[in-house]
Parts: sequence; structure tokens; C-alpha cells
Amino acid sequence: MNPIILCSGGVDSLALVVQAVIQGKEPMLFHVQYEHPAAEKELEAVQRIWKSFAGTCKLHLHRSEIIASALSIGEGKQGARFVRGRNLMFIAAAINASTLGDYDQIWLGATKEDQEDYWDCRNDFFYTLNLAVKDPISINAPLIMMTREEILAMIPQPLLFLTWSCYQPIDDQPCGTCNSCQQGNTI
Repeated sequence: MNPIILCSGGVDSLALVVQAVIQGKEPMLFHVQYEHPAAEKELEAVQRIWKSFAGTCKLHLHRSEIIASALSIGEGKQGARFVRGRNLMFIAAAINASTLGDYDQIWLGATKEDQEDYWDCRNDFFYTLNLAVKDPISINAPLIMMTREEILAMIPQPLLFLTWSCYQPIDDQPCGTCNSCQQGNTI
């Protein structure tokens, strides 16, 4: 069976796509479109990733109304941008989309570093969610114990240009100060 990959267009999303393709899977890249400062840049990155893997991946764009004002804390300001319930909403929408094909897993790019700032990127969150879902689909975070360096090592260097990982771009460039930029997600 194949995974649905929650795809933001970032380094972690790309690592999951690479991992799925190496395993011979045909994932669906599931991108949630909602209003936030990097929405356009993320969509462009998702489309670049999909085009690079178009023979083995499907793309599903899902439009959602999410209150994401926390992503707009100000250009150049440091800190986490936490949108309450965002991953939970993304996962719920992906569970619904699993009926579009032969999908038995949802993969989310939560990492070791993400666990410091985001409760919905921790092992206990995924464990509890899998207990609650009681569905023939599982929610997985294959990168959850990996560091940024380990994740970057999974991706062939020529593919890194495909990604976008800044939460609040300034003049179409990474801000350099949001926690995504600070964690080394922006190439």
C-alpha cells in the first residue's frame, strides 16, 4: 500500500517523498492550501517536488479555512509559529482523501527538532492519534527521531533547490529568523 504524504514543500516533505519512492511506493502528495505569509512559496515548492516525481506520485491540493494569524508574528521576528490544531486538521483531511486511492498510511514530516516547539510533532501525539482513529489507516512520522543533518543526508543534493521552508518570507526570500530558518530548513 502507499502513503499520503502531508507535503508543505519543505526539506522534510521532500525527504519523505524520496524515502517513499526508494521503497517503491507511489505516494499522494497532499498539500493543504490556506492563507498564511508563505502560502504561495510553499505551493510553488510542492508543485516543483511533484513535477520532479510526477511518474511515481500523485498530487492533491486541499483548500482549507484555517486561522493562521500566528504565522504572521512579524517579518524578521524570531520564534515558533504555532497554529493550534493545524496538524490535526491536515491529518483529518488526509484521512478523508485516503478514499481516493490505495492508501493505508499518512506520513508527516515531524522531526526531532520539531518536538521542542510543537506538541503535535511528538511521539505521544501520534501514538494517541493512532489509538483514536481506529481506521485501516495509520498516521506515521518516519523522521521523528532524526536530526536535520540526517534528513538532509537522505536527499540527493541536486533536489534541494525544490524546497521552501521559511514561514514568513521577506521579498520572496527566506527571512532567516523564523524557527524553520533557524533550524536549518532553508537551503
